[in-house]
Amino acid sequence: MIMYNTIVTSKLGEEIVMSKGIDVFSTLTGFRYITEQIRNIENTDKKFFFGYEESLGYLASDFVRDKDALQSMVILAELTNFYIQQGKTITDVLEEIYQKYGYYKEETISYVFPGIEGITKIQNLMDFFRNTTFDNLKIIRKEDYLLQAVNNEKGKINLPISNVLKYYLEDESWFAIRPSGTEPKLKIYYSVKADSRDKCTEKLNKLKTVLENIINEVK
Repeated sequence: MIMYNTIVTSKLGEEIVMSKGIDVFSTLTGFRYITEQIRNIENTDKKFFFGYEESLGYLASDFVRDKDALQSMVILAELTNFYIQQGKTITDVLEEIYQKYGYYKEETISYVFPGIEGITKIQNLMDFFRNTTFDNLKIIRKEDYLLQAVNNEKGKINLPISNVLKYYLEDESWFAIRPSGTEPKLKIYYSVKADSRDKCTEKLNKLKTVLENIINEVK
């Protein structure tokens, strides 16, 4: 069975399903890429398990080929009822998950740069991020989906070409950067992992400060 998510989705879901022996495949941002993968496994021995993305899109059964809130509502209602019978709330269960797999915290920030100057600013930022080494961060892996490169070695990514950069840190945090395809925005996706909520917040704030300083400095 395969669970599908996107390259900017929290790793918590991956941790859970992989511990149950379920494979994970990450696509580019956009639910259409997830449904495309569902088509690819039709008439094969591979089975769809679940699909979701960071922007609150979920699909539990593939008879629908897009994110489906109705399916999600039914599942959430069933889960709520199941755990009520055990004297638990959904929040209680989420805390149990954090205790087992670690605390995760994510945030997506969109930086708006209007006009012709904004287009130049976004391009300059992407060029800077693509070529910087982030000496003040412990980067262990860089994925460049435009160049299809991992740690600057080309031909290592088997997804459609897209102007996206993703960086993995030594402490299991990561961040991804991409320009919006429809608006004058630069989007940065942050994800951190720690052994408490407070440490997650601290890590996230430090990471955001580093990136925001760069955004303010690059012209």
